[in-house]
Amino acid sequence: MKVYAATIPPFTVAPTALQENARTLVNKFILGRMDGQADGVINFSDAVGAGIEDGSSAAYDTVMSDYLTSDGTALSPNEAYYEALAWQYVTDAEDTDWKLDDQSGGTEDGSRSIAVWDFDDNTGSTARDTGDGTGSTKTKHPTTLTNVAWGKSRRVGASAGTFNGTSSYGTTDLKPNTTASLTVSAWVKLTDGSTDRPVFARGSVAGAPSLTLTYQASDKHWAAQVQTAATGEGIGSTTALSDNEAQIGVWTHLAVSYDAEDQELSLFVNGHQDTNPPSVRPFNDPNGATWIGRTKDSYFAGDIAAVRVWARKLGEAEMELWAAPINVLDWELNWTGPPAQAEDNSPYDHPGTLTGDASYSCNGHTEEDECATHFGGVDGAITRNAVLNTDQSFSISAWARLENTDEDYTVVSQDGNHVAGFLLQWNSHNNSWRFLTAGADTDNPATAEVNAQAGASDPHQWTHLVGVYDATAGTLSLYVNGEPADTQPARHSWNATGQFAVGRGFWNGQKTGHLTGDIDAIRAYQGVLTADQVVELKGL
Repeated sequence: MKVYAATIPPFTVAPTALQENARTLVNKFILGRMDGQADGVINFSDAVGAGIEDGSSAAYDTVMSDYLTSDGTALSPNEAYYEALAWQYVTDAEDTDWKLDDQSGGTEDGSRSIAVWDFDDNTGSTARDTGDGTGSTKTKHPTTLTNVAWGKSRRVGASAGTFNGTSSYGTTDLKPNTTASLTVSAWVKLTDGSTDRPVFARGSVAGAPSLTLTYQASDKHWAAQVQTAATGEGIGSTTALSDNEAQIGVWTHLAVSYDAEDQELSLFVNGHQDTNPPSVRPFNDPNGATWIGRTKDSYFAGDIAAVRVWARKLGEAEMELWAAPINVLDWELNWTGPPAQAEDNSPYDHPGTLTGDASYSCNGHTEEDECATHFGGVDGAITRNAVLNTDQSFSISAWARLENTDEDYTVVSQDGNHVAGFLLQWNSHNNSWRFLTAGADTDNPATAEVNAQAGASDPHQWTHLVGVYDATAGTLSLYVNGEPADTQPARHSWNATGQFAVGRGFWNGQKTGHLTGDIDAIRAYQGVLTADQVVELKGL
């Protein structure tokens, strides 16, 4: 749509050079403020200047007398002047000027994402848009992919776009207005930090982007940046940096939110608002590109998934929900289905199969949850294919009650080729519960572990256990009955892709640690459970 600017008309008498220069500068400023806000900007004074109409003999630097009224001392535009402006607009307007903006909407509090590119297509050269859409017709805006391969996302079985760092990118016809409030989020896994790696950018035809969400190589941090202009001298900018350095090879949730009303720029990392400095007001180029994984001269290296755009600001409470752990498995073991199958109550349909001496039991961990699984200590287990990427953040919880404590007994594990990636188990040597990860998929590997205090809980009574691996922080944590038991540094760099198993472990190529006792309510999460979430989980 074209915008008509009420600029200062030419002088009716010959001006001085200083006066004419002042008029020119003021009009330039007025027109410049409209740059990037519309398809075109038209000077109002041109619509009524002499010489506009065919056959006029008046000098160009005068305003037609029909458009002026004198109060005896000065001339001013009259009603005919403004009628001429309206008529000129009607004459110049294009068909599209009369249509509603097809990218409007989604600005109210609580509005859903106007665009979502999950990158779950896993084939082809387009990432479909599953967002709420824009305009009165709820138009979708798919992303066209160039040199983007398909890889694995942070959840087992989900896909992501893999960007090569030199020529991969996505582009879409969605053009979020960066002078207005907006939020952009994405899950990313950076694989190379040798140079700047943009995740999302609103570009411009003339030069620099108006908004960028990126990895900044100079200080190895995540960054969000807005600028006041694409080119020229004295460009203002605001940059929001992450509190900590970006982690290579770790799935991270990033978001940038611009609040146009308060002029604040916020950067969120894994749901936490790292910084929100006062911001300059960014420019907007409606003809500029919207890119995923690139700017004009930089490209992302790694994987990107679940890119979302909102036409409003979001705060930390909402962002925590989008960065929350994914419940990928929920075996309540209430046995409402086949007797040899553990039904999955998560959204992902991951049932398990009872094997060996594992059997149905009416001895649940609470009066309300009466059922559980009993294991005889010989060859019993509940198994299925892997549900966790163990080289990324994950959490595992279960209720357990032991009959024997003379050996190491495993509650939950996930197999590699030689050893389990993790073991949530009873440690007979320390007389306590333990959460352990293997440093490599080899026989007798080095391990990292966290242990509860010896004798702190009675293993013969129902006990709630939670093990948490935080890949971003590089820590391993254990909770017992809702209370933090221990946290230690740990880095788990390999992914165990074998069986997810309840009631046994796997070590040096052998199934080990067959538990004698009862297990109930197993839940697996891709992500980090907080201490508050652990307490809440214990109460379920």
